[in-house]
Amino acid sequence: MTENDVQERKGIRRLQNVLVVAVFLLLSAVAVRMLLIDEPQHWRETEKDVALSTFSEAVSLVRAEWLRQGKPDVVGLFERADSPAGFIKVNEKGWPSADNDCLVLWSKLGGEIPASALSARKDENRCYFAINEKPWFWFDADQGRIQREKRR
Repeated sequence: MTENDVQERKGIRRLQNVLVVAVFLLLSAVAVRMLLIDEPQHWRETEKDVALSTFSEAVSLVRAEWLRQGKPDVVGLFERADSPAGFIKVNEKGWPSADNDCLVLWSKLGGEIPASALSARKDENRCYFAINEKPWFWFDADQGRIQREKRR
């Protein structure tokens, strides 16, 4: 092997090492971004999904209790039904009434999303909920239907 061949091999090895290090750094940067930047967004979406599921189950529970209690105008839900917070006004179909203030309805039936981040408006017999001014879901009190807004 000549001196020229040895120098050429050293140069190729150095280039290979630089490429390996560059690929490793690129993969590390992608992994760090996925773990530290993108992951909290997934947790927030999961938290919203759980809160919406809790609300949906509570709406169904109100309807079941309305039927069980003989179709009253107000349904007592929780262990402490003597407390005003334990009563939910229902409509003639047995669903939680939109006559309840929408945010009050959320606080009685909803999950862990704080009311400070949540806003709601009522339009006829529907409550429209938003988190940080971004539409989240709506609740139709006539049918007991809950529809999540499309994600953007």
